[in-house]
Amino acid sequence: GTGTTKGCRDILVLFLTAKKKKDENRLINMKSDNQSIIQNYNAPTMERAARLKVNARGHAAKTCTTKEEEILHRMAYLRLTIENTPFDGEAWHYLGMALRDYAKKNTNSDVFHSCIKCLERALILSPCDGRLCNNIGLTYETLFNCANNNKISNEKDDSEANFHTAYEQAFVTKYFTRSQQLHDIAEDIGCDVLFDSDMTCLNHGLYVSNQDRFSDAAEILRRFENASDMNSRFNDNPQHMRIIRDGEQLLKFCVGMSERKHQIQES
Repeated sequence: GTGTTKGCRDILVLFLTAKKKKDENRLINMKSDNQSIIQNYNAPTMERAARLKVNARGHAAKTCTTKEEEILHRMAYLRLTIENTPFDGEAWHYLGMALRDYAKKNTNSDVFHSCIKCLERALILSPCDGRLCNNIGLTYETLFNCANNNKISNEKDDSEANFHTAYEQAFVTKYFTRSQQLHDIAEDIGCDVLFDSDMTCLNHGLYVSNQDRFSDAAEILRRFENASDMNSRFNDNPQHMRIIRDGEQLLKFCVGMSERKHQIQES
């Protein structure tokens, strides 16, 4: 559904499998103790890919003992998914996120660039996925921060450094803004995207506030003004309530800092 021009992505897909006798002769010979993997390979291509994508997280969480091992398992399942359905934008999205988790854990810039390539491929295949745009914004933010931390301070003059900073800010903001626009479209259609929308708003506001642009951040975070009313709607979702609470606190901080800067400038 994320590949549609309307931005609607909450679509129920039912796989109806009709197995014939001749299909039994097409089983892939695998030496594995994991019966679920064998069953996945016995299914038609699209259904097989869907099962592998689900197992990318579920199976890894059950069988892996370390975080790194869990990430590698996710990568393996998602690579198999993409081999079956290379046009699945969601699979490319999830593979990119697995690579990002691995890169953050091992501080590997090459893996970060591979992550970006996967996410950009996903965006071509799923241009109306607001969650994807949010994650691309977060990934570029992390990548730029890593690059800036590795730069030698006297490598560039101030004017060139300021140019790169402005470019990076505009680049990251573009994806957060696009994410919010897509969530708004999906919400207008009737999809339940409040969690994703609030998450993007918080990420965007946090990014802008970290640039000391408190007035701009406060405008982005205005949706959290009535946080107490919002909390009552999501009592059954602690993660969503935490996002709302964090958004409210960040909004108050940004408003206070913006007023303080304004007073200093006037004096």
